[in-house]
Amino acid sequence: MKTPVHLRTFSTVIGINRRPSGGPDNSLSGRAQRTGGRWKISLHQGQEPQGSPPVAFGHPANKLSGPPNAIVSLTLRSGRILAVAAWLLVGHAQAATLDDANRAFAAGHYHESALDCQSVLAQNGYSAPVLFDLGNSFYREGDYAEAILAYERARWLSPHDPDIAANLQLARKQAGLPVPEPSASEKFARFLSASGWAWLGSGAWTLLCLSLLARTILPPSRSLCSFTAFAGVLVLFTAVAAMVVSSTPLRQAVVIDKNASALISPFPAAQAAFSPAPGEILTVQKIYNDFLFVKDASGHAGWISQTQIVPIIPQRDNG
Repeated sequence: MKTPVHLRTFSTVIGINRRPSGGPDNSLSGRAQRTGGRWKISLHQGQEPQGSPPVAFGHPANKLSGPPNAIVSLTLRSGRILAVAAWLLVGHAQAATLDDANRAFAAGHYHESALDCQSVLAQNGYSAPVLFDLGNSFYREGDYAEAILAYERARWLSPHDPDIAANLQLARKQAGLPVPEPSASEKFARFLSASGWAWLGSGAWTLLCLSLLARTILPPSRSLCSFTAFAGVLVLFTAVAAMVVSSTPLRQAVVIDKNASALISPFPAAQAAFSPAPGEILTVQKIYNDFLFVKDASGHAGWISQTQIVPIIPQRDNG
């Protein structure tokens, strides 16, 4: 099956410039950095990083001889140089991983490209651009369930990015899944990311507190202070409602096992209740040992093994 022509992927491969869509979000412990309207990621730019000038490790004439103070000074200086060199080597290794992902994708080695993207995410944390490229690699490889998972995570970090939304719909269609139409509340909640709504709510709370304080201290300005306090309350409740709607992915997971089966009870030998399709999104309601009680969009419910689904929002490792 041919890949749709309008599938957007690495800009260096098909010449598409990513459009910035809002500020960076760190809700998934990730960093989405941009410079000059473009994502600051070597995977997109296809350029070798500009490293620092080479570090001089000393002239051959320098020997461990002379007074003890001189030897100690030379030892400390060598230690600093080695530390800087190690830092440069780590940065170069990271850049090489990004470049390897770009070259692998251009050469059609999509599985290798996906592994390199996952390595970048493991090193730097989650970010919408790298998750977007990871989804593209899985899409081209034909693993639509993993592509949907990557796109869903990218959309949670950057909910109003049209490229992510378009490719998510393509992946759903290729997986044979329906493309749900978002409700009005979901569309409104995606106007900002979860962290964006949190910042807006914090600002509204601050405005409310300052307005109430000013109303007490400045009696002549009570009318103005009452108006600003009312505006703060309105914005605060709006932000809280939007955060509740946008927090839905916290309870959702994507089916990645092609033979997944939800059971009527949390035991391996139990009878099957329904069989979710790969890439389908399930809502997790409770947990029992290694099983999760889930529901699909049609209302079917059952217990499914944790190995057959992956949460959209990864759980923090407390260990």
